[in-house]
Amino acid sequence: MPRRLPESAENLVTEFGFMRLSKVAEALGVSRTILSSEIKAGRLPARYAGRACLIARPDLVKWLDALPAEQPFQGKAKLATMK
Repeated sequence: MPRRLPESAENLVTEFGFMRLSKVAEALGVSRTILSSEIKAGRLPARYAGRACLIARPDLVKWLDALPAEQPFQGKAKLATMK
């Protein structure tokens, strides 16, 4: 007997190790625009099911690991402390 798929799309995404772009953005506290830019730049792989943009959990972990450990230098902040 073939395996039945879950009824809700959310369960389907969770069961197979994918997350919707909006859920990833919410979980990380970043905008969907930032994630979309990373996808377009080829740094964050994505798959599409119709209009749904899906991110595989292993791809998300690799992308997070590649992010810088420290925030980039902010020129104004340093200038303000030098006064």
